[in-house]
Amino acid sequence: MRNKETISKLFEDNISKIYEKEENEELTKEIMECENQLVKRFSKEQLDLFNKINELKGKRRNNLDRNIFIYAFSLSNKLMIESLEKE
Repeated sequence: MRNKETISKLFEDNISKIYEKEENEELTKEIMECENQLVKRFSKEQLDLFNKINELKGKRRNNLDRNIFIYAFSLSNKLMIESLEKE
């Protein structure tokens, strides 16, 4: 049972790290500049819709990132278990 607790702790300690690093700062900066130029031309209704779309995309991206992490974490655990069983 100790191994399960260790694996759970590793998971909890590392799940948040997937959101900490922005690998493409220049690309992000360029996207933000383009969005700012675009938003200046929006009416109130268009701006509300644009913000809602971005909010939903962000939620989808966070869910996808989390699911990728969970899947990769489970695969690495299976690999570790298989390698321990072969010893």
